[in-house]
Amino acid sequence: MQIVTRVTSAVQRVFGTIAEELGQQCQLIQRQRVFTASSLAKTLVFGFLHNPRASWEELAEFAAACGAPVSPQAIEQRFTPKLVSFLFRLCEAMTSQVVAAEPAMIPLLQRFHGVFLHDSTAIKLPDEYAEEWPGCGGDDSAGQASLKAQVRIDLSTGQLAAVRLEPGRDPDQKTPLQRVGFPRGSLRIADLGYFCVKTLAFLPGGGVYFLSRIQSGTSAFQTDGQPLDLLAWLCANWNGVPLEWKILLGSEVRLPCRLVALRVPEEVAARRRGRLRDDARRKGRTPSEKSLAWCAWTIYVTNVEPDRLSWKEIIVLYRARWQIELLFKLWKSHGCLATPTGGTPHRQLATLLIRLLAMILQHWLLLASVWSMPQRSLTKAARATRGFARCLVCCLDDAGQFEHLLTTLSDVLARTARINTRKRNPSHWQLLQNPERKPSSNPLCG
Repeated sequence: MQIVTRVTSAVQRVFGTIAEELGQQCQLIQRQRVFTASSLAKTLVFGFLHNPRASWEELAEFAAACGAPVSPQAIEQRFTPKLVSFLFRLCEAMTSQVVAAEPAMIPLLQRFHGVFLHDSTAIKLPDEYAEEWPGCGGDDSAGQASLKAQVRIDLSTGQLAAVRLEPGRDPDQKTPLQRVGFPRGSLRIADLGYFCVKTLAFLPGGGVYFLSRIQSGTSAFQTDGQPLDLLAWLCANWNGVPLEWKILLGSEVRLPCRLVALRVPEEVAARRRGRLRDDARRKGRTPSEKSLAWCAWTIYVTNVEPDRLSWKEIIVLYRARWQIELLFKLWKSHGCLATPTGGTPHRQLATLLIRLLAMILQHWLLLASVWSMPQRSLTKAARATRGFARCLVCCLDDAGQFEHLLTTLSDVLARTARINTRKRNPSHWQLLQNPERKPSSNPLCG
């Protein structure tokens, strides 16, 4: 299995030579007695992979397994500003590694040179970091200080194509990842928080396809340049089946694209209007009648040709965007990425970064074990993978043993980390394999 060899090489490189180089740059180890930068990184990351709430005693056990027998207090004393600096650089180095499984053998995904899902998740920080990592303030979930992890994942290969840490206050639309790093012939899928007509207009110049919902109130024009009242046009032409139309998007850009619109069930529209009113109330505003009317529709825009992507396939692919939300849930609920910890601000930030590194490592191990298995449960697989953490760190220096253990893990997960085929409510991968199937839960919610 080539992916097993690639993951082994990447893990050895990150926690070996790269960790040592970064440790020297950050002056992490002043006087080498027991710990090296490499053994400290392995202790912390593999220890938190095993248990995201690991105690100092548990980490001391992992340190001994890494050839650094120290007391729990010795580990606690390592949580300094220099460790924080080291962890930031190690995270940057780790995310720059190219680790991808073999492309999924799913015809819908094979039409593109990568199907990239992009989203972000915010994590609250101690208020002491408000100047360096300003949050939105006024919200307990955001706070005065927070960071935002911008993440891009290839749905086909599972590659974490980008992980970028930004201040929580920065809007998603402004991230540099909006436009760069997409291979020619790939498809970019992002939610409404990233909607920007100028960005969408930039992508085709690099041979990149896009699929997005349209922001309410966005100007649209007919192909002859005449203004188009989208809501009026949709209401006048709706006959119970999806509407498709070629339009020009944006008053300045006039981006040629394909519009696909569907009317949602009334209960979905009602939920959307409720969220819209709640959001407006928090901001001291009142939603307009037009915005409320817009909630009755799900409208997609894309530059993918109809013969390459049907309207049913558009729905299935955009629905797949929730896979990155499930990844964040796995990181936060099971990896405790956003769970507050005690101690000094530096200790809290260091713990967050170690957990993030542990989740990236976990993702690599999942790529090596279950990603090529369509009926996989990442939650089940992650739970089993954490149980292998101690064995993995013990044999990390021996590539052959590490690969053998990864192969064993893959065999175990093939039997224990499956989800059953569902008739009434098809799973994500069932829909990708057969977009003609209709999910019982409405894919247009949100």
